[in-house]
Amino acid sequence: MQHKALRLFLVILVSLTLGFKATAQNLTKSPYSIIGIGEMQFQGTSLQSGMGQVAQGVRRSSDINMLNPASYSSLKYTVIDGGILYSQGTLSQGSNRSDIDNSSFSYFMFGVPVSLKHKMGLVFGLMPYSSMGYNVSSTANYPYYTATTQMVGTGGLSKFNIGFGAQVVKNISAGINISYLFGQLFTDLKLLIPSVYNNYNVNKTLNRVISGAQIQGGVQYHKDFELGLKKEKYAFTAGASYTLGASLNGNQEQFVRTMPVGFTSLTRDTTYYGNNEKGTIELPYSLSIGAGWEKRDHWTVAADVHVTNWSAYRSFGRMDTLQNSLGFNIGGSYIPNATDYKNYFNRVEYRAGLKYDGGNVIWADKNISSYGFSLGMGMPLGKSKSKLNIAGEYYARGTTANNLIKEEYFRIVLGLNFSDRWFQRYKYD
Repeated sequence: MQHKALRLFLVILVSLTLGFKATAQNLTKSPYSIIGIGEMQFQGTSLQSGMGQVAQGVRRSSDINMLNPASYSSLKYTVIDGGILYSQGTLSQGSNRSDIDNSSFSYFMFGVPVSLKHKMGLVFGLMPYSSMGYNVSSTANYPYYTATTQMVGTGGLSKFNIGFGAQVVKNISAGINISYLFGQLFTDLKLLIPSVYNNYNVNKTLNRVISGAQIQGGVQYHKDFELGLKKEKYAFTAGASYTLGASLNGNQEQFVRTMPVGFTSLTRDTTYYGNNEKGTIELPYSLSIGAGWEKRDHWTVAADVHVTNWSAYRSFGRMDTLQNSLGFNIGGSYIPNATDYKNYFNRVEYRAGLKYDGGNVIWADKNISSYGFSLGMGMPLGKSKSKLNIAGEYYARGTTANNLIKEEYFRIVLGLNFSDRWFQRYKYD
């Protein structure tokens, strides 16, 4: 039964992966995605989404934690993990309100323990990295008329990751992720003037093709304990990861044209055309630290702090309205009785968490922060380590004060984790 489910799961994920380029371009409808390379996407799994996205102090034998590659040394099972995301929310500005919804591919990961004896693990992953999806307009008053500016942006960057982690000395593991980022960002800007003034409308399009490598290193200290009269098993983990700043290659095409009075698509004259313009996208470094404490197969608590140097961001030499961001995550999980095969729900892992981010976007000279809280469940598939992971998250960003935009979302992340002892030799008596 499990193998049939695995085959179905692989078929679904292959289909999702083949359609990845298309779906990755529709991950957000946030007006704030106009800034930088768009809205950054979470790089973890449904399990982590249900625990407030904690990662640095988390390591498990049958789950992949790609946010700290040192955790790969804990893998004891071959793991295939994939997920999809559904989001429904509202955008509010003053008395205006619009409803939005979205569904997309979230992640696909494959991990294998290279050596159980030496505690080495290898992981591959594919997921969205950033997404643009804005459609905003504004007006500007001139002495004799009012002009309307329309701005539309689509696209995003995707991430393919290869990572390796190993225990370097007793209780200390280290790892590295090497990621290839790739994708397109497309913007369309129109300046529209009322036709009664007999002036030309202007249209500028910009298409950027971006690719390049990014490197992340991670380290974890992990220690097992036996406490109490019953010698119950506990574990403490402290970890940190550092993502180097990256210089991605960019190739852009610009097209500026005038349009006849009253038209928004018909070209009258081309005033500028630039093709194959080369430049770089400079991404910032980021640092995350955290710790976790757990009672084996019973409960876990963990917390992270992270900072990203977004003020270093440049696109073809130009800055954007970005600032350094600082945030934290807190999460935990609880299993009533992991060995109770008579009551299924006693073996379910119940999760909860919260997060806060000071925000990297500056909009109308105001800082755009965000916060959220989540609940999740890990539902075992039979008596194996495989599980169905479900996470629900409330997420809010921005404010309606000062005529700014507030975003509120409810997100569901559905993940399937298949864990088994593949590629391992067995000894028989």
